[in-house]
Amino acid sequence: MPHPLPRRAHAPAPSTALALALALTLALSAAARADEGAPPPTPVAAPAPAAPAAPERTPLMAGLHAAGLAAPLEAVGIRLFGYVEGSYTANFDDPDSRTSFGRVFDFEHDHPLFNQLNFTIERTLDPARFDVGGRLEWIYGADAGFLHSSGLFTWYDGLRHPETQWDPLQAYLDVNLPVGRGLTLRAGKFVALQGHETIPPVTNALYSHSYLFGFAIPFTHTGATLKYSVCDPFTVTAGIVRGWEQTLRDNNDAPTGILHFAYAAGPWSAYLCGCLGPEQLDNEDSLRGVGDLIVSFAAGDGLTLAVNADYGAEEEVGEVAVAEWYGTALTATWAADPHAALTARLEWFRDADGTRLGVSGDFYEMTCGVGVTPFPDDPIAKNLLFRPELRVDWSNESVFNDGAETDQLTFAADLIFKF
Repeated sequence: MPHPLPRRAHAPAPSTALALALALTLALSAAARADEGAPPPTPVAAPAPAAPAAPERTPLMAGLHAAGLAAPLEAVGIRLFGYVEGSYTANFDDPDSRTSFGRVFDFEHDHPLFNQLNFTIERTLDPARFDVGGRLEWIYGADAGFLHSSGLFTWYDGLRHPETQWDPLQAYLDVNLPVGRGLTLRAGKFVALQGHETIPPVTNALYSHSYLFGFAIPFTHTGATLKYSVCDPFTVTAGIVRGWEQTLRDNNDAPTGILHFAYAAGPWSAYLCGCLGPEQLDNEDSLRGVGDLIVSFAAGDGLTLAVNADYGAEEEVGEVAVAEWYGTALTATWAADPHAALTARLEWFRDADGTRLGVSGDFYEMTCGVGVTPFPDDPIAKNLLFRPELRVDWSNESVFNDGAETDQLTFAADLIFKF
């Protein structure tokens, strides 16, 4: 909403204005007479303009700056950055299979992991003119085996052979077109628009992921989208992609459509996204669709609240005419001070027909964790983040501890350094 116009000052009465003008004239005349014959004042040099503040640089860009290489990159809007993450998870049931049911990247019990080494090259767009940018993002580590899309780095012999693998998480081109309030074309491989949590750990409050992230929505898409800014707080994105985790090859010849609405104003933000298309092998008729809603509120004093809700359905999955899955997750994060942020997540997920988790039932989890930044004031060490957490999962089905229990308790922690 435009700012209100300033109120106009009241004009002085005629007699008052006349008196003010007369007094000002007399004062200026007296000052002029006093200066007659006096030497002209010594000119004072205008203060030099303040030098522009140095850009905030990641450790990698700071190193390039020391070598004289950062300025040419920054001059054309290019940044290089990344992170490295390692973790450990312990299941208090000590299952014989050494695995924890319902987990995504952290399913292995009592096994240290080198999760991700991320390297990203990015050029952001100037929204005021025609501009071209994009992003190339590589991941190496244990998580990469879960992220491969069809036809791209799928020659690895299974998820854990070898344990550490490469995956090009994102590779896309952005073009800003000065149409109306701004139209952005994106083409290539990019992470899905659904979900409150992300694949890169640096944008998550907790180490472990929710059921919604792991089983309700896609990880990546390959295709093209158009994003338009309808007004200051509201944007719309529409696109055509190859489907869930399909890149150089598609498991069928039919596309998937995406529609995304985003609203952000003040402390509130809301995102509504849906995708619809056939996702089964050599099947162009059975549709899969999922809707994803995220609402977050910055409550003040470092407290942020968020709710994520999903509903998905798919036609003709095995013997099921229409399979359904749905759930919601509530997350609260309190940035207590620059050293620590406390986060709690409570989630319910229902796999109505056992097509997402392999077992039909209701699944719950509650996770409490803290993100510790030990050295927030150090220009390099402030990029170090330690995230321990305690999580309890439970269900109405005996799926935990190799099918012997209806609940499981785990402790996990990861260590991240952003560079």
